[in-house]
Amino acid sequence: MKVIVRTPSRLHFGFIDLRGNLGRKYGSSGVALKTPRTVVEAEEKSKLQIEGLNKERTRYFVNLFTKKLKLNKKFSIRVREVIPPHVGLGSGTQLALAIGLSISKLFGLSLKIEEISELMERGKVSGVGIHAFKLGGFIIDGGRKVNETEKNIPPLIFRHDFPSEWKFMVCIPPISKGLSGKMEKEIMEKLKPSLTNQEISNVARTVLLRLIPALMEKNIVEFGEALTFIEKMTGKAFKIVQGGIFRNEKISRGINILLEGGAYGAGQSSWGPAFYGLFTDEEIEETKEKLAREIREKTGAKIFLAEAKNTGAEVIEV
Repeated sequence: MKVIVRTPSRLHFGFIDLRGNLGRKYGSSGVALKTPRTVVEAEEKSKLQIEGLNKERTRYFVNLFTKKLKLNKKFSIRVREVIPPHVGLGSGTQLALAIGLSISKLFGLSLKIEEISELMERGKVSGVGIHAFKLGGFIIDGGRKVNETEKNIPPLIFRHDFPSEWKFMVCIPPISKGLSGKMEKEIMEKLKPSLTNQEISNVARTVLLRLIPALMEKNIVEFGEALTFIEKMTGKAFKIVQGGIFRNEKISRGINILLEGGAYGAGQSSWGPAFYGLFTDEEIEETKEKLAREIREKTGAKIFLAEAKNTGAEVIEV
């Protein structure tokens, strides 16, 4: 038997509340993307075989999963495609869940995505990648209870299809990789909230009364303005760690180029270095060559166009 799992990637749009005065902290939003993606194949074998891309990280997740469930290792895992690691597109969570789900299917375990996430130790800060893996589309999670054990992932509080006619220009400049794993968690825990209660309230109001309604009404102007505001406020909250609203001058320059070039909204995905601009399908076709050339010249970024994926990971059992 062989199991193939194809995952989305994701853009992370920022956080709602890093202070946690109301008993919950974080709360994040984002969207699943069709590309880039991770593709994992698991197949019954006489012994463990790790093949394909990103072998070291793959072996870590395989060992973590099988050790906790006390499974034998008579199978192979081959990673045929992988999301670029540590650039802000959610590579770690997608790889971990794809490996866990493929092994679960291979052994007939019927584990839920949430159970696999817990076993793989994902979702300690944001739940966007987990819910994107499961459902696709635009996601908002409800954060974590302050001082809560890490067993439960941030709950899904809103999910909606993302308009197919809205597209992203995603740019990855050649600068240091973003934070992840234990280092990210430690920084998040030690970060002193720099936003006032009023600023946090403004972010929450913007999410509830601008971002969500604009998405549901397919109003890209309102959605883009709300998105850019949330991104800038998140950047302000992390300014002490990043050194600025965005973590590198090339990212700031690229985001300004996108906004001046007609993007309805723009920001940095997670810790970056990936940044993005939001366009309509028609407008991005008219401006992509000029914009991409200017961004490449001034930031050295690799650039690709991406559209939202409104379904979760695909599973094929052969």
